[in-house]
Amino acid sequence: MSIQNAAHGIGNATGGYGSSTPDPQRLKEIAEDMRKGVELAAGIVDKRESADQISKVLNERGARYGDFTHHAEVCQSIKNTLLFHRYSKYGQLSADKKQALDVIADKIARILTGDPEYDDNWIDIQGYAKLAQERLRKEAVCAPAPQAAAQPPYGVGQKNSMVRGDRNYE
Repeated sequence: MSIQNAAHGIGNATGGYGSSTPDPQRLKEIAEDMRKGVELAAGIVDKRESADQISKVLNERGARYGDFTHHAEVCQSIKNTLLFHRYSKYGQLSADKKQALDVIADKIARILTGDPEYDDNWIDIQGYAKLAQERLRKEAVCAPAPQAAAQPPYGVGQKNSMVRGDRNYE
């Protein structure tokens, strides 16, 4: 119950604002609702209610994203490729780029094991890629401009050749 609803309830329980004849039962109900709201906001909830809420959330997530163990297996497979593929430079990335890739891997796994039509995962992938891209731009602005390598004049140190299709003409 919101504070406004509680205040409205108190007004109704007393017979309206300014009335001096409160309804004791209604005041008790409002006080109980407010106590529950404060406990919920403070994290002090009945363990049974909390367990029920957690079960509800897990069931909703399972319906949306698929079985958690399947999701975990796919996600870890993607992350293992990021980390351990022989050509991977994951270890050379900054923490923000690694985190973006990790979260993107999680979103990809959700798409593959759950509802691929749920657009939140796709939007999240774009968002994390955008964050990484923005960091690249900030780094590029702060970094000194790369020096262009001097090119030798045409023909110096090069063969005069032409490549066409699968044939080499010299």
